[in-house]
Amino acid sequence: MTVAPRTLIWSAVTVLVAIGAAWRVAQQATQSTGASEQSFHEWLHANLALSAAQHQALKPFEASFEIERERLRNEIRAAGKQLAEGIREKGAKPETVETSLQRLQMAQGELQRATLRHFFQMKDHLDPRQAEQLVRWTHDNLLDGNPH
Repeated sequence: MTVAPRTLIWSAVTVLVAIGAAWRVAQQATQSTGASEQSFHEWLHANLALSAAQHQALKPFEASFEIERERLRNEIRAAGKQLAEGIREKGAKPETVETSLQRLQMAQGELQRATLRHFFQMKDHLDPRQAEQLVRWTHDNLLDGNPH
């Protein structure tokens, strides 16, 4: 059975588009994560008026979360680098790119889960008004990225 040149061209174009999309996803993921984390902490301190006792109670959670967040950010960077190198590699195979993309997505998912665990830890140490503000901010940010 012979493969028509047109089929080969379309296959090559499809692979290139998939590689380009995977590269863009990796770039956006590593760039946007830091900005959203920083804006959250800025918002938290500017809007919740945490008491000294609340700061003290949250300190261990913040320290623990920071260690976990940094570990996961390093994994995201490493996975993004692996994906970028796989894309650039001569004769890149879609399977290799897919494996790298899955590694990146897994690390991103772990960071999201760790962030949500941290959210619930923090919420438990807030008064009802502060907790409602935190819930509203998180809800709005998850829906459209525009916190109030």
